[in-house]
Amino acid sequence: MDASALLKGDAKSVRKESLYYAKNGSIGGIRKRYWKLLVQQTEGENGPKPSAKPQVMLFNLADDLGEQHNLHAEKTDFVERLRQRMIELDAAVEAGARPAWKKTGA
Repeated sequence: MDASALLKGDAKSVRKESLYYAKNGSIGGIRKRYWKLLVQQTEGENGPKPSAKPQVMLFNLADDLGEQHNLHAEKTDFVERLRQRMIELDAAVEAGARPAWKKTGA
């Protein structure tokens, strides 16, 4: 895909949503227009703790570019819709991913 027009400012992005991934490759958030939802798992010594409740943060970047005001408690229904969309998009990415390359003995 040629993205040069986008990079030069001659075109607008066709993407309305972007996903965020954690360093271990797990889904960590979504941005939809000016809304940014982050869902951070508590990390243990061997990766995320599955039993720990994740930290959920929702920001309106149009009003809060510095991400200082977490709105997740005020917009719980919206948070749930964004989380569902995040999971759907992540599943689509995973379904379309190529298998990992493995070197075979020659």
